[in-house]
Amino acid sequence: MVLQAAYAGDGDRMKEEMQHIILDSEETLAKAMSDIMQTRKAVVVTKDGKYFGMIDSASLRRISDDPNVVKAGHVAVNAPCLTEQTPLIETCKLFFTTRLKTLPIIDGMEVKGVLNFSDLLKTLSDEKHLEHHIVGDVMSRPGVRIDESGTLAQAQSLMRKNHVRRLIVTKNGTLSGILSAYDMAEVLLKPREKAPLLRQKVGGKDVPIEALVQKEVATIGPDDSLTEAAKEMVSANVASLVVVDGNTPVGVVTAHDILETVFAKEEPNVLISGLYGEHKSLYPEVVDVAKKEIGKLERAHEVKYLTLHFKFDKSLCELKARLMTEHGVINASASDYVVIDAVKQVMAELDKMTTKQKRSKMHGE
Repeated sequence: MVLQAAYAGDGDRMKEEMQHIILDSEETLAKAMSDIMQTRKAVVVTKDGKYFGMIDSASLRRISDDPNVVKAGHVAVNAPCLTEQTPLIETCKLFFTTRLKTLPIIDGMEVKGVLNFSDLLKTLSDEKHLEHHIVGDVMSRPGVRIDESGTLAQAQSLMRKNHVRRLIVTKNGTLSGILSAYDMAEVLLKPREKAPLLRQKVGGKDVPIEALVQKEVATIGPDDSLTEAAKEMVSANVASLVVVDGNTPVGVVTAHDILETVFAKEEPNVLISGLYGEHKSLYPEVVDVAKKEIGKLERAHEVKYLTLHFKFDKSLCELKARLMTEHGVINASASDYVVIDAVKQVMAELDKMTTKQKRSKMHGE
């Protein structure tokens, strides 16, 4: 299903795309960075012609050494693979848990093709899996913002603090553009090439936001369906949309938010992503701690499900939580060097937020 759906009747497109997204493990990280900036997708790393792993923008942000020296094989993450027989729901789960934009399709250990996030969204939209949901039900409010007068260093700090990959850029409170981790990585990779575009020479982290912001922003309304949102993401080749009321940004909806709705009702009420590889053994304990804390949260709200997304910066665990309730989404984040402590912290933060929200509603605020 997967390979046929992605490239049905278009073998030339598959061959062309495979040339761009497959990298040998002995090639340098600089080549991977170039490919990721060009395609805005992850790259597949092979060794001796067999699947070895994946590299995406998150992998790049963890590297401090010279990318012209570091080999791709040293950075690649051994992400899960698809086969031509992988069911649609399982495919959604794998994209959700890895947070990658591209997954390899293999036969044995040989890479036969790739499936991109946009192909999956198109399939979900075409097969009408998203008809009964609207954007306002799943979007994150209000979205992390930065004024266009800010700097790249300030943008990096906001992304780390809020565990996000994109920022809404505003000017006088209205939507001005969007800034992604990809945009920032490109500038930090080749800062000198950007300098001539600016009025004065500045270091990479001092680059003003207005020099980097993408002015053409893909948007959606809070009352639009997720089918419309998925189609807009595919059309604009983006993984998120800014939700606007008029020209005022009111939130963000991502492709992963859409995936949640597809399989959440078939899964336990705790959905986890990013916890694989050496951290996979912690999965049962994380679920157990989260489920115990959900019991407390249900005193304030009816909990539909909870998503926990883990990212690791060396030994630091960065955790982002989304709690879906009957009133919408509540977001929280935490970080710690001990995974279970990060889970307890983020659940305590959700407890505070749900209690505060309940009190506000009782007082009609």
